[in-house]
Amino acid sequence: MKEILKFFYTMILFVSLFIVVINVGGKCISHMHCIYLSCGFPQLTYCLQNQCYCLNM
Repeated sequence: MKEILKFFYTMILFVSLFIVVINVGGKCISHMHCIYLSCGFPQLTYCLQNQCYCLNM
């Protein structure tokens, strides 16, 4: 029984991580919708044509 619960919780964790990774380049309306996208130091997140992008400063 413990193995079944452990497997079930592990699958929930992986599925939730997969959903987060899918939404990384998601649609946006303003720059505030892109705050979840992490870019390197010389780059900032911008919302261009309803898509989040990392652009150089």
